[in-house]
Amino acid sequence: MKKKLIHCNSRSSATVSTKRLHCGRVAGKDIYTDFMVIENTCHMVFDSVMNGMLYPKEACMELANYLMATNKRVPAPLSHPSDADGNFLSASDPITFSAHNVFAFDSDWRIVGDKLVSNTYIDMKRAAESPEAEWLIGRANGKEPIDRSTGVELMVREEDGFGPDGEPYSLVCHAI
Repeated sequence: MKKKLIHCNSRSSATVSTKRLHCGRVAGKDIYTDFMVIENTCHMVFDSVMNGMLYPKEACMELANYLMATNKRVPAPLSHPSDADGNFLSASDPITFSAHNVFAFDSDWRIVGDKLVSNTYIDMKRAAESPEAEWLIGRANGKEPIDRSTGVELMVREEDGFGPDGEPYSLVCHAI
């Protein structure tokens, strides 16, 4: 079994709101930031095949339980970060920040039915500074679906088969 960075596409057509959050202190001054909040962003569907990989419910639940217990904040890049050779990079890799980052993150993890969902927080000021983020803000404000990477890291093993919906897969994911 090997460790592999798995990129899931998240389709969101959920409720959009704004929220002001305390982000820390700099030079003794409290810093607050306005965030656009996209609620109920779907990260993965249990027992599904995506991009040729099977996401068994057990692996999804293990990841979900970890994310919910820690309420981990996971970077939410604009697209699928990759290097010059086209290899996927982690959303938390600092080299991806200049091209993919609008200071967005996923948090408030929960399970809804057969899906792992969260809320996506987008720093409105930073997103407004990024021409690449215009489509994201426009689609979120228009309550249109958003396809984006959620970049979860799981273990995978090569195995051929067919998922519950009949879609073929060549890899099976396992939680770390």
